Amino acid sequence: MDEKSFDQETESEILRSDLSESLLFLFSFGIQNPTAFYWLDSPDLMKINSTYAHLRNRGFIDDNGKITDKGNRVLQFPFDFDKSLLLIEAELQNQGHLAALLVSH
Repeated sequence: MDEKSFDQETESEILRSDLSESLLFLFSFGIQNPTAFYWLDSPDLMKINSTYAHLRNRGFIDDNGKITDKGNRVLQFPFDFDKSLLLIEAELQNQGHLAALLVSH
């Protein structure tokens, strides 16, 4: 395999990854409408809207598009979105120590 066998262009990561963490960062900076944000490579509108609904339904943002305390807590951890969420949910169940062990491996 050499460089000639690679694709000419690779699809941008933002187009192929989960938007939860990216949108949560936008909300933390006060951007309440991610569809109006200028993306270099704009994700699909349906993907943005479904991620927005998911974040709202899980309590990371409120009905006005403002980040909640829970949303801010997720961003404080130096882990990806899912691991941070695991830590927060486990802590609410008094299982933070167990979750920390799981996330560290």
